[in-house]
Amino acid sequence: MKILSIIRWFLLVLALVVAVPAPAQQRPKGSSLTPKEKRAVSKKKKARPAAPGLDGKTRLSRNEKKLQKSTGRPAKPVKEAKRKEEKRKKAYQKARKKEIKRRYKMQTPETQKRMKESRRQADAYNRRGDQGFWQRLFGGGNNNKKKKKKK
Repeated sequence: MKILSIIRWFLLVLALVVAVPAPAQQRPKGSSLTPKEKRAVSKKKKARPAAPGLDGKTRLSRNEKKLQKSTGRPAKPVKEAKRKEEKRKKAYQKARKKEIKRRYKMQTPETQKRMKESRRQADAYNRRGDQGFWQRLFGGGNNNKKKKKKK
């Protein structure tokens, strides 16, 4: 009886060992791929650039997302999209300034003076909370806050 129970336990343990897959062997860092692995890598399909989404921005494919996560820097399509966006913003600002100048020039001299004065007042009002150069450079608190009165 004891021998049969020992054999059963042995078979059970053996079955568990066979059922559990062995961990994959990892190559030490710095070692190159084997020829078989190189062939497998070269046969992979190359990812197509992602089609632009509804908002005009490019979407990343799964492979590009993985690449971005693994390398820690954005993939090429992302960089190109950012560059295009920056160029578009720059062109918009340039066209906006040009249009403002054009509208200013078509006014009468008196109106131009009023526009200039109004622009100065608006700039002064909008600059009111900005800190000076020395204050930004050497620190110092924001003095615009109202102090609470002690009772």
